[in-house]
Amino acid sequence: MPPTSRLWLSCAAIGAGTIHLAVGASAPVLLMITLVGLGAAELGWGAVTLVRGRAPAPGAALFGALIPVFV
Repeated sequence: MPPTSRLWLSCAAIGAGTIHLAVGASAPVLLMITLVGLGAAELGWGAVTLVRGRAPAPGAALFGALIPVFV
């Protein structure tokens, strides 16, 4: 995967994580826990991708990216 693609993936994950944290702040309790957990995971994954220069656990990241769609 080219370095620019990894950069875009990590920036998209950080942006999605920030949005999930912001939306989770005003959601009902059960949904808030889910959104804040997903947001923290996305921020962490994006930061690790930026630091390491490669996507950690791409299969798990694909699965995790589809969770908010079904919630």
